[in-house]
Amino acid sequence: LDSLCAAFLALNFNNEGLAYSCLCAFIEKYLHNFFCKDNSEVMQEYLAVFSHMIAYHDPELFNHLDTNGFTPDLYAIPWFLTMFTHVFPLNKIYHLWDTLLLGK
Repeated sequence: LDSLCAAFLALNFNNEGLAYSCLCAFIEKYLHNFFCKDNSEVMQEYLAVFSHMIAYHDPELFNHLDTNGFTPDLYAIPWFLTMFTHVFPLNKIYHLWDTLLLGK
């Protein structure tokens, strides 16, 4: 959660209370049940959808990954849990979130 928190803290100019409120609202809306004690059902659902999306949008990539046994559970879980904040710098995260969450 630390990398996810950083994005909200940076956006709210170190106002910890506001950052925490935004983080809680974000988690409730976009990551609901991800941080429960047993999130395996939710995670499996997201992994299945993600796998279908790869197969639809890039069948060649999907076939290559599948042939090599490289399933989404090997790489995508951290992406889901942190909404990519551990992968990209914050300035890129805001653009990515705008695209993913707002369709811009």
